[in-house]
Amino acid sequence: LPIGGDSGLKYIMMEMHYDNPGLRSDIVDSSGYRMYYTTQLREHDAGIMNVGLWTNTLGQYIPQGLPYAHNAAYMYGDCTEDIFPETGINIFGSVLHQHTIGVASSLRHIRDGKELEPLDSNWNYDFNYQNTVVFDEPKVVLGGDTLLLDCYVDSSSRDFVTYGGESTREEMCFAFFYYYPAVDFQGGSVGKTPDALVQWMIDAQINGYLSGNITKAWSDWPPALDDLYYDHTMDGSLEFYNRLWSPDYPQYDQNYQYCGASNDTVVYYNITSQPKDFAEYDANIFTCDGDYSGNNIADVCIADGPDLTLEPESKAISMIGNMCIGIILGFIGFMCM
Repeated sequence: LPIGGDSGLKYIMMEMHYDNPGLRSDIVDSSGYRMYYTTQLREHDAGIMNVGLWTNTLGQYIPQGLPYAHNAAYMYGDCTEDIFPETGINIFGSVLHQHTIGVASSLRHIRDGKELEPLDSNWNYDFNYQNTVVFDEPKVVLGGDTLLLDCYVDSSSRDFVTYGGESTREEMCFAFFYYYPAVDFQGGSVGKTPDALVQWMIDAQINGYLSGNITKAWSDWPPALDDLYYDHTMDGSLEFYNRLWSPDYPQYDQNYQYCGASNDTVVYYNITSQPKDFAEYDANIFTCDGDYSGNNIADVCIADGPDLTLEPESKAISMIGNMCIGIILGFIGFMCM
């Protein structure tokens, strides 16, 4: 990463986030980081890019009581086809990031109508054990490739609605990845259109899942969605919620797609639908027994056991003290639409 001189990076800020819900007084933080630098230019500059959901109500709206709710972010190749070099970029590391009710995520890779092996997956995500995975070999993403990020959350222990946001009590759905050669591009983000979210709420109310005055809830911004109640105890409540981020329901599949470069330059901005009609990749890491018992919830096959997409010898750099370096936080900032 270039710093100083003619580069846009003039300083580095380290920001620490602490979460101490038990109000313990015997915890002492000794975490930090090391930065290595050289005056000799490397052949390639490295960069950081991301794909994620907006950190607001349109990014994530998660009712309480749902054991395996699905959200999805994506970045179409329209964002990168004129920016990436002809040989593509080489991704050498990844950080999959959610908050405390996140349980799984997978960064999927689609090229020419065919899904390739995921760039990164964590089917047993734990907020307290986040890490940066450094790949044994770089993974090539070409301009025009589509990236699709699936995030799964478990809100069954909560009695309140969770929204996208920066607080630990809120949620995130992000993938950060490190790559070379660096290009002037920060990444892509997605948020549900108000029309699509309202239509889903109307249909949820018609089907008996949602109660409350939808029109009144949306009379101001941000909408007062806490005044609405989604009945997670009803049969089919999880399946109906998951329609919100399913490409199989076009009435709800209307999303803002934003892609940006440095200095808040807009590369692509449009209302889009999720990627579909591609040949899916079979990672063969799920266990389903036909009657969806055990770990299988509401017709969703859940990964059984450890993250089988990662080899035991995969290199990992632990993130200590839930530390976020200002470089990464800067990329999150342009997601807060």
